[in-house]
Amino acid sequence: MRVYFSLFTLASIFCLNCDLAQGHHAISATYDEDAIGTIQGVVVEVFWANPHVHYYLEVVDAAETTELWDIETGNLIGLSRSGWTKETIEVGDHVRVSGNLGREGTRRLNLDRDTLEVLNEDLGNSNHGIGTELFSNEPASSVSVQSVDASAVLSVDD
Repeated sequence: MRVYFSLFTLASIFCLNCDLAQGHHAISATYDEDAIGTIQGVVVEVFWANPHVHYYLEVVDAAETTELWDIETGNLIGLSRSGWTKETIEVGDHVRVSGNLGREGTRRLNLDRDTLEVLNEDLGNSNHGIGTELFSNEPASSVSVQSVDASAVLSVDD
């Protein structure tokens, strides 16, 4: 009996330390960790559910063409621990966000939550009541003004 318990304990410890037990994907599979961009647009849809919350933005590029961007952020527990609610970003909000750009020019952005700017004129550039200690109204310091292939991206840092 003692041998079975020891084997079970060792197998359990091995499984808990194994990458398979973590059950999560790498950000680098979908996003380019070296390309950080900033986009600005109007929220047209909010997907507030696990495994990741998504915001869909209509972004007008330099040629006056409207593009749909998928803005991905964390899971519900992580967002709520940071003070986010379903009302933090709502359909109709005009926002500016920064984060890692999608690979191969896809219109995706992995949101850096500290860069959220709600630009609604009637809200006075507020963040729907979330404390200013959670958000910065300045773009991420790693973002510089350079152009990239995706014309809707306002800036990128390669």
